[in-house]
Amino acid sequence: MANWPEGYSIPSKTEIRPAIPKMHETAHEKDNHERFSLHYLAGVGLTDGESIERMWAGHNALGNATKTMGPGTRHDVLDDHFGFWNWSKYIATGKSLRKKYKDAVKLRNVQQEAHDGFTATISKEKVEEWEAMCRKWDRERYPKAKSKNPYHVEGASISEAEARKELTMEEEQRLKSGEVARHTTSASMFLVLGLELEEEQRRIVSLTKKSKSPTSTQQGSITEQRNRLREKLRAWEQVRSVYMPGLLQYQSDIHSTVAENPEDIPLYLPSSLPPEKRNTICVPRLAAAEQKLRTAQCYDTLDTICHLLNMKSRMVRFKNANIRGQGDGTRSRAIIDRVHERARFAASRYSTARAAILALSGPGDWEQDLQILAAVGEPAALAEEEKKRRQQQLTTFDAEFNNYDKIRFLDTCFPSPYVFLTLPRCLRLRAQAFMKPYTAGDVRSYTDPSRVGQGQGRRGTIEDDADPSLSVQEPTVDEDDMENINLLPEEQSRRDGTGQTQWAKSRSRVKRSVEEVSLLKEEMRRAIVTLEWHANQWRERGTSRPTADSALLEGLAAYAEEHRRLQLSLRAKFQLLWQDPLAEEEVSSTSNVGDEEGEVVVGDGVGVDSDDDEDEDEEVLLEGEDDNDDNDNDNDDNDDNNNNNNDDDDDDNNNNDEENSD
Repeated sequence: MANWPEGYSIPSKTEIRPAIPKMHETAHEKDNHERFSLHYLAGVGLTDGESIERMWAGHNALGNATKTMGPGTRHDVLDDHFGFWNWSKYIATGKSLRKKYKDAVKLRNVQQEAHDGFTATISKEKVEEWEAMCRKWDRERYPKAKSKNPYHVEGASISEAEARKELTMEEEQRLKSGEVARHTTSASMFLVLGLELEEEQRRIVSLTKKSKSPTSTQQGSITEQRNRLREKLRAWEQVRSVYMPGLLQYQSDIHSTVAENPEDIPLYLPSSLPPEKRNTICVPRLAAAEQKLRTAQCYDTLDTICHLLNMKSRMVRFKNANIRGQGDGTRSRAIIDRVHERARFAASRYSTARAAILALSGPGDWEQDLQILAAVGEPAALAEEEKKRRQQQLTTFDAEFNNYDKIRFLDTCFPSPYVFLTLPRCLRLRAQAFMKPYTAGDVRSYTDPSRVGQGQGRRGTIEDDADPSLSVQEPTVDEDDMENINLLPEEQSRRDGTGQTQWAKSRSRVKRSVEEVSLLKEEMRRAIVTLEWHANQWRERGTSRPTADSALLEGLAAYAEEHRRLQLSLRAKFQLLWQDPLAEEEVSSTSNVGDEEGEVVVGDGVGVDSDDDEDEDEEVLLEGEDDNDDNDNDNDDNDDNNNNNNDDDDDDNNNNDEENSD
């Protein structure tokens, strides 16, 4: 910035905080990533940072239209389209800001009331402690390394990489204490290689199932993968004899046979051995090491499944909204199907890892987090087991639930589903007792026949409706499951039981929604001032060019006057649309940018105290405007004409005054 031209350099005292647009944020690393999130950055309101990307959707068709043009022509065409896009946004600012303001007011009121209800369930001392923690983190400059992050949730599990690191460090400590290494390949690396071979076996099995009638190319690819797997198995089995010395005797006792294909060869990891013979076959601590790796594998795989299902849902919504035609539809379905296969593959990996944990440690508390992915059409015994689990949770949390006397707000004041995320722990757990858990049925194909119903069809084309045997029955809803309640799923992780992280996030949602209302008011005010400035600029431009040609001078004056009136017309229209928001609160043109806690800076010196409560009546500011939109539009032309006539009179008076002064 030191080499920037004068007037473009940023003052040295200016604080710059990096942030990532909301849509792109999920593609970045998650470690301590809250400092880059627009959700927790003071002063930005509900800004998503993606406005620069929205124009491409409206200009994708220009790719084919301009690819055969020359550079100059292509540049002119693109410039014209982008100019029209900018002008369309310019004249639509009135309705755009008006709609944003109405939505922001509603969201602010809901968030504020939900946060107040959440705060009422927490002790005053805790609220003060958490508030001080949040303010300290908000005030600290980037990179926010000193203060405790109130929005970060420590996970209850470790990743596979962390598990490998811990096992490696344990082996290093044992070697330092004098223990002799059994092989150049450590025990943890032996198990990691075994899990990788298991993954490769699973991949080949999946590939052979999909290729029931493979072509020559597909058959050659499968054979090549089998050959590579066979070589890896031979090298791994040599290390296995070191860490599982009793395996040969065990194989002889069970009369094991050699499989024809390498993907069918059993690996004989500790989890696959009988518990009574595991200690005699394996070296000490080998089974415990596999259990740690399997647990980390389960948690990582669950994260992968959630990510793939979310990605698939976004792709399906995009396809339904934007893809038309047989060719594009087929290609999009093929991409969605590939994502679906990855999710099914991950579900298979999770089931295998969970079965290994069950074989190694038996039933325990870990089953509450790592639950079974029940397949579609599972026996009724599983449903009965799930029913018992729900009833047990209800019994456990009923005491806390009954003591909470504000639960009625769920049915009255807060019908929005995201209020569930702001509930205290006792209410979330009781609500989750009614929620249907994720099953393998959730990892279903794009067009699952069991989920697709018959459409209504055009009148006269479905004559079989009169036959009850041919009609489509609507699925019934079990009231006990309460599946008609729309509650957002929450990503569970380890918490200290206080709900500090959820409270901090609820507080941040309130702050951002309050800021959004203030920012929109300020943007409306500045839009009016900007239009007046543009009108004055066009007035000056009409006479700013010296020329002796009277015809040219008259044309320049007429052109400038036309644009001046256009700016004044937009100003009058915007004032009519925004008269309620702008009349409600006069935004101060100056503000002290001090060290007051909770104060955010909006633009050039306009301060908005985000801690101040907005007027309660603001929710009804624009009440009835939806019904009067047509009347507003009808009156806009009359108001514009009146303004133009008044402007003409003012111009005539100004011209007469100028002649008299001359």
